[in-house]
Amino acid sequence: MKTRTLILAVLLCGSAALAQDNPARQTAEGFATKAATANLFEVEAGKLALQRGKDPKAQEFAQQMVTDHQAAGSKMQEVATADGISLPQGLDDEHKEKLDALKAASDADFDQAYLSTQLIGHQQTVALFDDYAKHGPEGEVRDAAKALLPTLRMHLAHIEELTDE
Repeated sequence: MKTRTLILAVLLCGSAALAQDNPARQTAEGFATKAATANLFEVEAGKLALQRGKDPKAQEFAQQMVTDHQAAGSKMQEVATADGISLPQGLDDEHKEKLDALKAASDADFDQAYLSTQLIGHQQTVALFDDYAKHGPEGEVRDAAKALLPTLRMHLAHIEELTDE
């Protein structure tokens, strides 16, 4: 069961996301765009989990994702605007496909599929933010990445606990 769910999660996350560009070489706009798109996905996936999920722990985590990632989205919008960066207001094709795949998960597999996508997504997001916080160009976007990183690490630790159960 866990193997099938992990395979589904890898398909949901896509191999392109695993081969991200080196965040250390990204511009503030490139980082902010990737971060905003991932953030929008977290909110939409969380809302979907609140509608379809059955596991109380997965639902609690989903509510935390919606709340925390809406706040993070507001913070990123604020700093992006201050730096003259326009953030995407919707999902890119890759994240639309991930959300569609999650929507297609059976009711029996939904909670595990959601948690698996959250595990992989947060591993990637923590790596993205960590590298940018260390190596990105100085500015408000980098400061925001540094400020949001502890919350993202907390999310990752929480999802690791949930997927180990």
